[in-house]
This record gives sequence, C-alpha cells and structure tokens, in this order.
Amino acid sequence: MARAPCTFRQTDVTRAIRAVEAAGKRPKKVKVDLKSGNIDIEIAQDGDAAKGESERNEWDAEYGPDQPEVRKRLR
Repeated sequence: MARAPCTFRQTDVTRAIRAVEAAGKRPKKVKVDLKSGNIDIEIAQDGDAAKGESERNEWDAEYGPDQPEVRKRLR
C-alpha cells in the first residue's frame, strides 16, 4: 500500500516561525498536527521567560545551568 503524500514539510514550519518573528512576536511552542497538516504556534507573552531562555528540563538537573562555561573549559 502506498503512502499518502506529506501534508507539510519542515520548510513550512520554518516559514511559519519566521513569519511570527517578522511580526515582532516570539514563538513559545510549535505543535504540528500530522493528520490535518495544521501548524499551531503559541506566542510568548511579555511575562514569559526572556528570549533564548527555555524551560528547565532533565538535562539542566544533570549538567547544571553553567553548561556553556563547562564547554569552554573542556576545549
């Protein structure tokens, strides 16, 4: 049985994110519905974390928030 053609491509998601940034907003979360091909982008509010900061995850607990400084010392 043949596969159905893809409803969206990675470039479509990239274009959508760039359009949000061009409108002066910061994307917070991107959700793609594979069945319908919809791309939902949640926009960050003013009270959200500053640009470039992300929510803490399991890697932060393991390696700590000073990971960039650790990388510099390892080189």
